[in-house]
Amino acid sequence: MMPKETKKSEKKETKKKKNTIKKKSKIEKRKNKKKKKRRNQLAQLQERLKASTNQLVESERVTAYQEVTELTPELVKALIRQITVRPDGRVVISWNFRDELAGLVELEQIIAEEQAV
Repeated sequence: MMPKETKKSEKKETKKKKNTIKKKSKIEKRKNKKKKKRRNQLAQLQERLKASTNQLVESERVTAYQEVTELTPELVKALIRQITVRPDGRVVISWNFRDELAGLVELEQIIAEEQAV
């Protein structure tokens, strides 16, 4: 038969261990949630990077026209997706290219943070 003090001490130790396990479990859940979020962000940015790479390939066509001084039908097809004339007279041009490289900075930050975890 164990003395009462030993039983109390063992109960306290058991309770401490359970609390420690619970805390570790909560921490792991938070870490996993953050990792999942980072992976999703990384996947989205990789998709944007892929799209921007495609845009870069397309924009290489634009450099061939740098010295052109007149807008020809060929240029319109190559550079412009849509031209909209608004009722108030404003003209909105939708180009066949855009700045996708802005997402590269975010990609580097997410990769660095993922490696730090």
